[in-house]
Amino acid sequence: MYVAFLWHMHQPYYRDAVTGQYMMPWVRLHAAKDYVDMVMLLDDYPGIRMTVNLVPSLLEQVNDYVEHGAVDLVWELSVPDPATLNEKQKCLILENFFHAQFDNMIRPFPRYRELYDRRGWARSHEELRQVVRLYSNQAFRDLQVWYNLVWIDPLFRRADPELNRLVQKGRGFTEKEKHYVLEKHRELMRAMVPAYRERMERGQIELTTTPFYHPILPLLCNTDLATVARPEIALPRRPFRHPEDATEQVHRALEYFEKLFGVRPRGMWPAEGSVAPDIIPILAQAGVEWIASDEEVLGKSLGTLIRRDLRGNVLNADVLYRPYWVEHDGARLKMLFRDHYLSDLIGFQYAGWDPEEAAEDFVGRLEALARSPNRGEEPWIVPVILDGENCWEHYEEDGLPFLRALYERLSDSTLVRTTCISEYLDRFGPQHSVPRLFAGSWINHDFRIWIGHEEDNRSWDYLHDVRDLVVQHIEQHRHELTEDQIREAWKRIYIAEGSDWNWWYGDDHSSGMDELFDQLYRDHLAAACLAVGLEPPAFVRIPIARAAKPRHDYGPHGFIHPTLDGRLTHFYEWQGAGHYDPALYSTAMHPGRCRLQHLFYGFDEKHFYFRIDADPTVLHPTEPSRVEVVVHLFAQNKAWRFAMELERNGHPRSYTLSASFRRKPGYGEPSAVGSKKKSKGQAVPASSNMGNGGNGTLSVQNESSEQVVPRVAVGEIIELELPFAALGLKPDDELVFYVTLEIDGREVERLPSHTQLAMYVPAEHFEYMHWTV
Repeated sequence: MYVAFLWHMHQPYYRDAVTGQYMMPWVRLHAAKDYVDMVMLLDDYPGIRMTVNLVPSLLEQVNDYVEHGAVDLVWELSVPDPATLNEKQKCLILENFFHAQFDNMIRPFPRYRELYDRRGWARSHEELRQVVRLYSNQAFRDLQVWYNLVWIDPLFRRADPELNRLVQKGRGFTEKEKHYVLEKHRELMRAMVPAYRERMERGQIELTTTPFYHPILPLLCNTDLATVARPEIALPRRPFRHPEDATEQVHRALEYFEKLFGVRPRGMWPAEGSVAPDIIPILAQAGVEWIASDEEVLGKSLGTLIRRDLRGNVLNADVLYRPYWVEHDGARLKMLFRDHYLSDLIGFQYAGWDPEEAAEDFVGRLEALARSPNRGEEPWIVPVILDGENCWEHYEEDGLPFLRALYERLSDSTLVRTTCISEYLDRFGPQHSVPRLFAGSWINHDFRIWIGHEEDNRSWDYLHDVRDLVVQHIEQHRHELTEDQIREAWKRIYIAEGSDWNWWYGDDHSSGMDELFDQLYRDHLAAACLAVGLEPPAFVRIPIARAAKPRHDYGPHGFIHPTLDGRLTHFYEWQGAGHYDPALYSTAMHPGRCRLQHLFYGFDEKHFYFRIDADPTVLHPTEPSRVEVVVHLFAQNKAWRFAMELERNGHPRSYTLSASFRRKPGYGEPSAVGSKKKSKGQAVPASSNMGNGGNGTLSVQNESSEQVVPRVAVGEIIELELPFAALGLKPDDELVFYVTLEIDGREVERLPSHTQLAMYVPAEHFEYMHWTV
């Protein structure tokens, strides 16, 4: 059996159309931390084959740094001696130089953690002005060094003696040492394209690409295609229908790719896996041989479901793990559909696992598939497709231990072989066809992320109107305009057609810099007008993004008194609780459908409360598997594990619930939170067998032998009441927590996936300070 990894490498277009400066540093930082090491690591595993998708807008920006010495805002704040910086610049450093994953990129380095803690909760300009005085010039230089140093991949930090020495030194850096770190960023950016080309030419990787500025190709053809998956969706006031723009984005991508790598790519990953019948002729006529999307698109195209058991294993594997022909208007392409679940395991779940166990679990799943008695004559291909840069900061050492363990096991496997996608398709072409390709993306098989919300639709209207104005102006004044002017105007329009702007519009995602993304988008529209001597319309000066978006991890803001009966007793029962929704709390990556769907949490004067909304297959398991929902709790250097086993005993509402409080020493160490490693702490178990209705009372003794009584109810939802006395906590103590779904002792889902939530034991006058009417 074959597994085909496709790592998708992409960054939005950060270059300001007015100043030419890169407003965000992510192209440079990800090049230093993620892009180069992903292929250099393969040198140690010559038997591993994979496909890497490089988006032209990313490559164009990398080339701008390499060939033209481009700089970004963070670079310009990193270069000067801190003694020459003014107060505003120092505030910008404190605002921007902690944009790094805390557990893996800040906490492991004492000096960087010290500088982070010194800033505290200061965020506004006035707060930062007060904090600036706490930092000496040496402290600012150390911060300049550490921020750029942690964004160099550990593979390179260890291999470079000077970088390794600087990590050990920790503080008191010199200007010379700082500039060594910055030059290393430039060096890694220069190495990026040659590194990919070398491994492509020796046959270890296949390189593919995406339409140039990462547009949602079907929506460029016709925004009405959004109604295929969602007939009720709100559309922009004016439809956008420009398949000629989609064609141009494809052709420009293929030409630019060939310029850099000497060959045209055979495959293409449509941005966000977005497909529709309308794009098939465009791609086929451009010479593209194959594309890919998500399993949900396949299911919709075939009118069936990709069915899975509780462990996530596909039950109709012969449907998913084979290539297809897709056809439209006499054109056809080969097509693969990714295994959504396996891709999300790497993207969202394994970061919290021990790397060896994660790799063992992943390869074990593949080998179990390879042993399946239902396989036909042709070998299956399992497409695993995900972002190639955004998940690794959540992994130990930027994912290196996991990737090494994964590649070692795959290299040793006698059942599973890695492959480049074209290599597989050359040997085992499609034998089946999709009757009609469904119009959708790799996120919920629809386009709702990019259209439908008021902000998304307004951005489409802005694009529509500016494009019409520019085209009309060019037609009327063509004899007065140079080719360079016209070319520049179209470039700005094509940039504005990229998907990234609408990724941040609406309530689906937040970057923490949504207003800046909004400004960049509208600046590109204005620049399209200015390029041909046209005054930009007044509306492009009106922001699209709201000043403040709702957060999706609302903390508790009042006492709650839920009735523990396993159902939503009344509308206001959980009003005042904190709420976490994994489908909404997303940044550059978007999770698939979650079986742990919502988490509510709060307290009254004596208890913590948790409400877990889960898929019915979790609440009412029908398979012979041990299904556990586990609440992990951490406070005061201790940790607890509250496990609820949901087991069908022949009655549809009959469960066995068990709970244990597991004391783990050393909370606060990197391995104490979010780890699969075995605890050396002593467990104090408690259990209760529940009858019909799924309600139970669990009696546990705490360290002082005081009797405490957690209570659980399971029905349509899971409700848990946990006395403060069970944890020995006092007012204002912080409780950190997350929830996992475990099948047969294996963690398969976590909520939140990459971090933890927190709440505090309420102080005596909490309710008076938070009263509402």
